[in-house]
Amino acid sequence: MDGGRASGDAGRGAPSHPTVDASSFIHTPCYCEENVYLLCKELIRIGVAEPAGTDLYVVFISNEEKKVPLWHQKASYSDDGFILWDYHVICIQSRRNKEVLDLVWDMDSDLPFPSPFLHYVSDAIRPLSFGDSAYRRTFPCDSRSPFSSVVRIR
Repeated sequence: MDGGRASGDAGRGAPSHPTVDASSFIHTPCYCEENVYLLCKELIRIGVAEPAGTDLYVVFISNEEKKVPLWHQKASYSDDGFILWDYHVICIQSRRNKEVLDLVWDMDSDLPFPSPFLHYVSDAIRPLSFGDSAYRRTFPCDSRSPFSSVVRIR
């Protein structure tokens, strides 16, 4: 359900991973937490992530109103991919090599897979879009997770 929108952004691609293609991962629409768990396991299995998953961060995005605005989402019917989720889950891969950008793995996004972190934040999260409103998100962190950390974005 992409609402007829074009996929990705030809002007800003993610670093290439020849063995990584979004279609090679298990994806069930509306089950983002299970999808990300299976994604992390597969990234470890195929050697894209550290063997213990210490470079992977599972990120839960929510807020008190349970109305999380995101853009570039495949489930959207609008041209810009805007949708309000009750919550959403993504994976951030921390690339400790300063020459390589951190990556966001979001199988529900039409942005490049994976997307450079700053590209994903500016295009999908758009932190300045709502300011201090009911859609405001905060970023507390809980470091107890099989995949290094669970970050809850509210």
